[in-house]
This record gives sequence, structure tokens and C-alpha cells, in this order.
Amino acid sequence: MGQDQTKQQIEKGLHLYQSNQTEKALRVWMRVLEKSADPAGRFRVLGCLITAHAEMGRYKDMLKFAVVQIDTARELEDPDYLTESYLNLARSNEKLCEFQKTISYCKTCLNMQGTTVSLQLNGQVSLSMGNAFLGLSIFQKALECFEKALRYAHNNDDKMLECRVCCSLGNFYAQIKESMKIALQHGDRPLQALCLLCFADIHRSRKDVQTAFPRYDSSMSIMSEIGNRLGLTHVLLGVTKCWMIQKELDKVSSKLVSTEVC
Repeated sequence: MGQDQTKQQIEKGLHLYQSNQTEKALRVWMRVLEKSADPAGRFRVLGCLITAHAEMGRYKDMLKFAVVQIDTARELEDPDYLTESYLNLARSNEKLCEFQKTISYCKTCLNMQGTTVSLQLNGQVSLSMGNAFLGLSIFQKALECFEKALRYAHNNDDKMLECRVCCSLGNFYAQIKESMKIALQHGDRPLQALCLLCFADIHRSRKDVQTAFPRYDSSMSIMSEIGNRLGLTHVLLGVTKCWMIQKELDKVSSKLVSTEVC
């Protein structure tokens, strides 16, 4: 199967998939994978198979195709293809709860900076890494990754990425609430302070600084009480970021006022 026929068959599969004829689409794509001699076409059809199996919840098959795609990317010797395939490998492992592997593959993606695709995919890489850190209950790093992903979404007007980040933040918030409940039941002051800090950081990431400030204050009070200097540093850093956001919001408000006066 040559380049033109490969492209034609991939498009045929996409049309079937978008028409909810999933099994027919998969058969068409598998035929392309078996018969095509075009490496770039094989890479693209593997991407279609990875996406389809991810959406169907067939994560082991998703991983299987991601591994084949890595080999195809290496054959093509193109850093853009490699970056995309490593992201698919990271996402596959994330779905299978192999969080350490996910973080490792995400770091590989981020180390491949300078390529066109890598800059476009940074938001998705940060989201996948954040989900992995959340799965490992490393809350602070998870939130940092989610904030990065959200910045990429806003800067590139990527509504789909923004929606996915917000879903992850919702899961994050739910886990922190559960952790806070356990901390209160057992009188675990260090964990209470950490949960309050995470709550504050979440509200700050949403630019809700008025809700964030009281939580930072409560966290700071407990951090001082138990002598957690590193925790205090994190709190003060969050408060500083809040003041920076407040300053920007004040600037926007003053501009609006001056515009109305004019």
C-alpha cells in the first residue's frame, strides 16, 4: 500500500469513526497498519488507533500501539514524531496507573524542547504528569503541573485542554477534601496544614484570591505552630503570587474605570 492509498484509507477510517462505526473504522486502520509501506502513514494510523482505544477504555491495547508507534518514530528519525509518541506512551501508562513510568516519559517529552510539535504538546504533557503526581498523592507537584497546563491552555486558547485540566483539578480537590477529613479525624496537624495550603493554591490557580487568602492564613498559623519552615516558605510563595494576581486585577479594574470616564 503506497502513500496516497494509505492516506485515503486513514481518512476512510476517520469518517467511519466519526459516524460511530467504530469496529469498521478499526478494521480499516488495522488493514492499513498491516499493508502500508509508508512510515509516516503508519505513524498517523497508529495515532488513530491509540486515540480510539483510549476513548473505548482499552488501555492495554492503547499501550501496545503506543509501543509500536515509538518504534515507527525512531525509524522516521524525526524529533516531532518522537515527542508525540512519547506523550502517547506516557498517557497509556497513566491510564494503566503506571505513574512512575508516566512521569519518566513526560520528562523525556519536556527534554525534547525546540521541536514544533513539542511546544504545541507541552500543555498535554504537563496535564499527564500532573495526573501521575496526583495518582501518587504528591499534591504540590501535581498542582504545579496543572497550573502549567492551564497556562498553556489560556495562552493558546485551547478550550479542550482547559476543560481536561479543570476535570483533573476537580479530582485533585476531591482527594484533598478526603485527606483533610482524615487529618481532622486523627488530629494530624501537619497534614491539615498541607491540605489548607493545597486548597489555597487551587483557589489561586483559579484567580480566586479572596478565597485563597484565608486558607493561606490558616495554613501559615499551623505551619508556625509545628515549626515547619519549608511549609511556611511555600505558604509565603503562594501569598506573594496572590498579591501579584491582585495587582494585575487592580490594573484591569483601573483601566476599565478610566475607559468608562473617557
